[in-house]
Amino acid sequence: MSTSSGLRDAPERGSSPESGVPRYPLSRDYSKLYSLICRGFRAAAFVDYVLNDQQVARDICSVRRRDAFQISIAARGIEYGGIFRFQQSDGIGEADLFCKHCEAINLEWIDCASHG
Repeated sequence: MSTSSGLRDAPERGSSPESGVPRYPLSRDYSKLYSLICRGFRAAAFVDYVLNDQQVARDICSVRRRDAFQISIAARGIEYGGIFRFQQSDGIGEADLFCKHCEAINLEWIDCASHG
């Protein structure tokens, strides 16, 4: 279904087999994602965001870690979330903070390693 912004809502687990489009193996294993981005990998992910009419839509984005407490969850200049240096003073470790943030934005990432 298209939204007013022209974006399409992403199905919960990728495209249907009937469409002929391959399904993506989506994961909510945020600890594994954190480990990968700490090793320099970037990951493709889907996040929820709220449109002007309060409908929830999904968008694809990139997850990457530039440095300690510098994690970006963004696409096309839109920052859907992230971890920032000022959050170091919150007393929560970067990994825990990242996992909680991913839960809050309903992030699901494409785990190609688990694709069989």
